[in-house]
Amino acid sequence: MSLPLGIGALLLCFFKESPKFLANVGRKEEAVAVLRRMYEVNGGKGEYPVKDIVGEDCKEEVGQLTLRSLWIQIAPLFQPPLLGRTLLLYYLTFVTYIANNSFAIILPTIFNVFFTTYASSSTSVGFCEVFGSNSNSTTLEKEVKCTGKIEDNTIWAGCAHGLSFFVLNALISQCAGKRKALTIVILLIAAIAAIVIDLTGEALFGLVLFYVYLTTAMVFGVISSYFVTLYPTSYRGMVACLGMMVARLSAFTGTNVVSATITDNCAATFYGAA
Repeated sequence: MSLPLGIGALLLCFFKESPKFLANVGRKEEAVAVLRRMYEVNGGKGEYPVKDIVGEDCKEEVGQLTLRSLWIQIAPLFQPPLLGRTLLLYYLTFVTYIANNSFAIILPTIFNVFFTTYASSSTSVGFCEVFGSNSNSTTLEKEVKCTGKIEDNTIWAGCAHGLSFFVLNALISQCAGKRKALTIVILLIAAIAAIVIDLTGEALFGLVLFYVYLTTAMVFGVISSYFVTLYPTSYRGMVACLGMMVARLSAFTGTNVVSATITDNCAATFYGAA
């Protein structure tokens, strides 16, 4: 699974930095070299006519990482005119990642508990009752053996989850021009699914709705694209890095909350996620 990531990392070595970014940080010769290479790849005839870049206000160059260098890069993101869009995008990032990754990180455990308990249940139970019955079924033994068993259905469910999301990503990429509508529709459908999960009274149908709820992951790429389109070139890297930091912190917080509450307060957990 890590092989595609490794190949992608190696391919990054063949990509050039944005010439606008290079010029903006004072590396104008490198910027011209990148522009010259683009000119050649695009079939330009003769020698590239641009020799230098003028009229570009360069930022202060910082040779090493200091608090001042961090301030220079971060402060403009939280000042007008970028303040409003920064707060909005970070809010959306926080909400989507805490709603999705809180469950996605412990998804194998959720699947395994579901299929283990559902297979041993003789009566029809709801989705949340599956987790409740699992926590109540305790056995006292003198000698406790720590053994784990993974149901075959857990593996199949994980495969179906990955394949279906691959297809959904491919379909959503065809609607890239309607990012705002996609975000609203996906989050609205996911919220409705989270509310209805425990109201169905049927565990399998609740599992289907849980799959629907996990489609909030489709919004990750849409939100990340706004970090590119709404910010000047020189700020895109920093705003995206801070966005991922917000995402990881929200996922870490949400995972701990969900892990502690889904067994005893399953319905409330999904209502809160919605």
